[in-house]
Amino acid sequence: KPAVEALKKQMADFAIEKKFERAAALRDQIHTIERSAEKQLITDSRMPNRDVIAFVGDLGKNYFVLFQIRSGKLIGQERFIVEGADSQPPQEVMEAFLRDYYALAADIPSEIMISAEVETPEVLESYIRAHTDHAVHLHRPERGEKDDLILLALQNARSFAEASRVSWEATEKRAEKALEELQEALKLNDIPK
Repeated sequence: KPAVEALKKQMADFAIEKKFERAAALRDQIHTIERSAEKQLITDSRMPNRDVIAFVGDLGKNYFVLFQIRSGKLIGQERFIVEGADSQPPQEVMEAFLRDYYALAADIPSEIMISAEVETPEVLESYIRAHTDHAVHLHRPERGEKDDLILLALQNARSFAEASRVSWEATEKRAEKALEELQEALKLNDIPK
């Protein structure tokens, strides 16, 4: 908005100075920016309140991203790291997360979109319903706009996992170096554990 307002002021100044070609160029830039901004916003007041949840597993940890969409607008994004086994089926990972998260959530929407199917959605919906005053529907979209939201959440979860891995690897290297320095300072035969 501030950029568009500044461009509109410049456009008006060019028009006053009778620099109509420059004013027209700015007008076109303003229209392009406004159209682009409209396409990028998740805004549809008819859209029900929903959470979009996706996760990826990496090195025994599950990285969850949760988008909170209220009144058609993305109002928040939460990230969680959950310990888990690499062999654990995605359905179990998603079910455990949903049970834990919605048992304590203050704001539960009517629709929850998930990146992995759960085995018994009706049972989980009933469990979540017990923590709110309205019906709750779980589903895994396959096509269309809703699937695009899941794909975006999955992409964010992958980025979150990669960033966390880099951070942990750096921490591990610092810890190894500190232990080597301790071994040297204490004149130990082996690196301390």
